[in-house]
Amino acid sequence: MNDSTTLPAVRASNLPAASAALDAAVATVHAARSAIAAMHRAAGVTNPCDSEIVRITVRGLTRQHRAPQRQAPPLTADGLAAIFATAHLPRPRARGGKGLETPAVAARRAAVDRANRAIAALLFQGALRRSEVAALTWADVQPGTAEGTCLVRVRAGKTNQDDRCADVRLIKGSCAGAIESLRPRHAAGSARVIGLDPRTIGRRLTAAARFAGLDGTFTGHSGRSGPSCYSASLPTGPNKPTEAAQTRNF
Repeated sequence: MNDSTTLPAVRASNLPAASAALDAAVATVHAARSAIAAMHRAAGVTNPCDSEIVRITVRGLTRQHRAPQRQAPPLTADGLAAIFATAHLPRPRARGGKGLETPAVAARRAAVDRANRAIAALLFQGALRRSEVAALTWADVQPGTAEGTCLVRVRAGKTNQDDRCADVRLIKGSCAGAIESLRPRHAAGSARVIGLDPRTIGRRLTAAARFAGLDGTFTGHSGRSGPSCYSASLPTGPNKPTEAAQTRNF
């Protein structure tokens, strides 16, 4: 490899050995390779990841260390109902305490419970990503034309890179009520609806699903995957409901 045609701070030929030494996941190796390639393309120099030694070594690492990707279970309408029904109940005491928290403590946690229901509603019925939920402001949530509905505008995200493109989701029923229960009386349009970072939003759903007794480790992706998995399991035909219809029946 001619070092004069590559970025001095990046040597792709060292990537496989360094990744193996750090016991990095295969996905991490591929992500690093893509990042190195993008940096070189942007600089207008030769991409070292195109070299045969890098391709062969990465392919070998993939064969040796590939593990089945853990798939988060999909959240169903029944699972969402269980989260809604148990969100306000007393939970196990924190920090290793025995028994359940008192009803008074559970009542003081009401704001957290309302946020957890809204998070589950946005991830499931709105099919939003964690990052999209985190970015929502009250200017993005407007009343719908029908009673008991609201419209959620999804700003630029993974599949909508242009913020000028309209991407509006219809939320209704108990899900719309869960979102509106968070709205302050004099909410500023720029105020965040949830006010949490994407990682915390995913942890909140995981904890709520666990307390509701749902089997498996649910993540922020479970809400989006639920309607898709259910729709895919149904036989095809003119009467097959759409994914949107599945989420909006709750």
